[in-house]
Amino acid sequence: MTRGFPGYGKLVATKESQWSQPEKGLLAGTINFVSGNSIDLRDFSGKDWKINIDEKTIVRPSASLESGKMIKAIGQTESNQVFRANEIRPWQGKGQMKKSGGAGSGNAKHPESPKGRGMPGGE
Repeated sequence: MTRGFPGYGKLVATKESQWSQPEKGLLAGTINFVSGNSIDLRDFSGKDWKINIDEKTIVRPSASLESGKMIKAIGQTESNQVFRANEIRPWQGKGQMKKSGGAGSGNAKHPESPKGRGMPGGE
């Protein structure tokens, strides 16, 4: 919606806006390239960032650190457009609540039911 209707993002808290707050430790976008211990990332406003990673950075198994892939990073801003990542997550998927067919879930007979799906905004 935000790409097709530019004003939409200002009216509704979108996943993009939630993850575009580097001052609060949340940064997301598309990887331009990965080099050694850094990721060059373009955020949703078109700003380029250098994301520093090290051996303490948690990279979720489903996060692909490849050019063209979208990621989310949790960490802190070090300086102007330089971000230190404590954790890297994939843009889509794995972090959302999984559908469950277990007892008490309400989904035992209808696993595709919207009940029990992830929280609004994805994560």
